[in-house]
Amino acid sequence: MSKQVLFVDDEEYILDGLKRALRPRRHEWTTHFAQSGAQGIALLQQHTFDVVVSDMRMPGMDGAEFLEQVCKIQPRTVRLILSGQCDRTSILRALGHTHQFLNKPCDAETITRVLQHTFVLQQLINPALWSLLTPVNNLPSLPLLHQKIVEQLSGPEVSVSVLKDIVGRDPAMTARILQLVNSALFESARQITQASSAVDVLGAESLSYLVTQVGVFAPAVPSEIPLDLDAENNHAFRVKMAARTIAECEQLDGDKKAKALTAALIHDLGKLLLAWQMPQEYTKVRHLIKAGMSCIQAEQKVFHGDHAQLGSWLFGLWGLPESLIKAVALHHDPTILNSPELDTAVVVNVANLMAHQFDSSENTAALVPPSQLISTPWESKYPFWAQAFLKSKQEWAASPELSRATAV
Repeated sequence: MSKQVLFVDDEEYILDGLKRALRPRRHEWTTHFAQSGAQGIALLQQHTFDVVVSDMRMPGMDGAEFLEQVCKIQPRTVRLILSGQCDRTSILRALGHTHQFLNKPCDAETITRVLQHTFVLQQLINPALWSLLTPVNNLPSLPLLHQKIVEQLSGPEVSVSVLKDIVGRDPAMTARILQLVNSALFESARQITQASSAVDVLGAESLSYLVTQVGVFAPAVPSEIPLDLDAENNHAFRVKMAARTIAECEQLDGDKKAKALTAALIHDLGKLLLAWQMPQEYTKVRHLIKAGMSCIQAEQKVFHGDHAQLGSWLFGLWGLPESLIKAVALHHDPTILNSPELDTAVVVNVANLMAHQFDSSENTAALVPPSQLISTPWESKYPFWAQAFLKSKQEWAASPELSRATAV
């Protein structure tokens, strides 16, 4: 079936150029064009679209307003925005209803690549989970961390170091601001994979606007989510610390270490999203886990998909760096452990095993390689990493200041 794509731009020559450039795709994609938000809404009421690509600066109804309407009318539609010389407030206002930001002018090759990537994602995920992904406008943060960031941003003096500490502990906040700062709009010379660097790029004023005005970080309500939020967040932070230990033991360079720590922090965000958006179904998952199923098996039985897949698909939809997407997708996949390269995916997979092992075993027993690592290139290294992790855990427990300093 042909994919339906809607382009909205008030500049006719831009639309004409897109028509010509995308003509070779006419057998795969049916393209529609509108010169205003109002015309776009009229087409939305006549057709169902897979993707909408809107200009930001348009008279009458701008791109942010238009995509907000798209989200209401067709929530399953992927929403992309093209922006040239826009003020930052307009960009931030659009974040809640935009999956990816593209810079304008944007060549047809880039648009084609992004559309192809989107359609591949659609083919990989079952329709029920796709319907869960695309309407997402915000992500649930740990209530205490959300409260802390609001207090910090509304106080008389804002400490950037404290903001970095808070964001670096919250998977939802980290993922969301990485989505924004890695977009073409910020024109960074390199991909940004650290929460601290993302806060520097974004700035306290813009972060305040996102939190207090746009509301892209929603404080999770524990009673509405069938997960122990504190336990989940603590696990994410322990996996991050285990990844730090492995990276430091193996003397990984700064970029590889940063990617591993960030991927470790956000690796289970798909689980939180499933439980938040589909609490009744996730309650069934919890029952199956208590009956003896693994988390992945239980999720596959209930959702025909799992949190590792869902998280990686969401980050792919947002255009996050490929290394983070791969690590999230493979953090439960034992086959990745046969790789001889200690890349981000391997570090996160082992760090996740290590965190779980220390949670469920006595410290001395946790130094023994878990079964997934037997006969892999990492079996002999694991006891060394685990011993270093145990030592670090003891140091963090004895020093709250040191624990705070480990946030990224």
